[in-house]
Amino acid sequence: MVQLSFEVYDNFPACEPTLQRLAQRLQHPNPFLQPEWLNLWWEYFGAGKSLYIMVCRHNGEAIGYAPFYRIYRSALGLHEYYLLGDGYSSYLDLACPQGYEDTFLSALFLHFQNLSSGAIVQFRDINNRFSYFYQALENAWKQKLNNGMCFNLYSCPLVTFAGNWDEFYKNRHGSKARKNLRRKIERLTQTLGSFCFRRVTDPGELDYLLPHLERMHGERFTKTVNIVLKGQKLLLLRSALSKMLNDNLYLFVSELDNCPISFLIGFKMGATFIAFIMAFDPAFSLLALGHVQLIRIMEAINQEGYTVFDFSKGDAEYKRYWSNAETTSHMFRFGFQLSRPGQMYYRLLNGTLEALVYLRHQGYNRTIKHWLARLRQGDLLRKEASAVKIEELKDQVGVTRPEDYPEWSYRIIRGLSPEVRSAIIKCVIKTETSQLRVDHRPQQRTVT
Repeated sequence: MVQLSFEVYDNFPACEPTLQRLAQRLQHPNPFLQPEWLNLWWEYFGAGKSLYIMVCRHNGEAIGYAPFYRIYRSALGLHEYYLLGDGYSSYLDLACPQGYEDTFLSALFLHFQNLSSGAIVQFRDINNRFSYFYQALENAWKQKLNNGMCFNLYSCPLVTFAGNWDEFYKNRHGSKARKNLRRKIERLTQTLGSFCFRRVTDPGELDYLLPHLERMHGERFTKTVNIVLKGQKLLLLRSALSKMLNDNLYLFVSELDNCPISFLIGFKMGATFIAFIMAFDPAFSLLALGHVQLIRIMEAINQEGYTVFDFSKGDAEYKRYWSNAETTSHMFRFGFQLSRPGQMYYRLLNGTLEALVYLRHQGYNRTIKHWLARLRQGDLLRKEASAVKIEELKDQVGVTRPEDYPEWSYRIIRGLSPEVRSAIIKCVIKTETSQLRVDHRPQQRTVT
């Protein structure tokens, strides 16, 4: 039997060269397991936590790693261990040569059993398709090792391309649906202004683009709670884009008159493209801008040789509209050497998560997020406007009809509220294209 041991590091500089060599040798495709991402995540989320990176060795040679951090619960006399990247990564995993997963996990469990204090070890966002250690963890849970628990956290819809994009598109949607989307694309690209879809490859553009992306994401999720572009998460993403763009990280934008109106940030994982964060200007919702953007992006990545477009965690309706398969993300939790108070705490953690998972699967989490958002915005006692009255436009921008714009441009209205922008855009697309005087002259943009 292969004998494995672990060497524990409590700081990145000491172990980073080893992690880099292992990542290069193992060629694990998961971008959230790469040292660059782990280091960035720790830089922004490491406060109040202790690093616990375990390098696995066989006969003294490093063969894999398990990147954890831990939090000490002094009242219970135990440590809680979490994978680095927990909470802000699509899929997590451990790294070792393929075929060693069961042996690696057995040695890992033995390490925790031999610690002087109790331990609760949690493996969140382990995907049943993309995480190499899923099967080993599932086997350990089914064998009831170390009080193991398993929770089905999310459905993760995805698109698999059997052939080229055109074949997939025709097989996925009927002629009527394709015609409807084609009409919306024509209105968006030919009626409203100079439309451009592109992949951003120059990090120098980020200072200009990111404030627009943050604004759009906030406007899209005003009726729910979504903090993926808030606080430390936004700072982490800014740093990741500046350091990893064109490597494991992609940024796509759609622009109207050189102004961003939609974006998608995604990660490369072998032949799979992971859509990490996506948003669009909600003023264009009647033109199905989100679907238009997805069409362009899926066509582009299919032409680059990707065979899977993964929508990441969550089961939103628009994901189901496109997906033809799905995976599931799980959380595995194990307890080692727990005292009686530690066992009670362990059961409390499991019961709480079980209730949250039930609420999510029943759809209650969306309702809760909606009401939390309304409370946060102070909208609880105010009725939502079903539509913006056209007369209101006159007070805000001095026009009631698109003809009042001598040179219509999205630039003129982008500073207004999403509701007002939406009403103006509706006016424009209801007017015959021949009657509109659209300014197609290229705009100069200064990148700072």
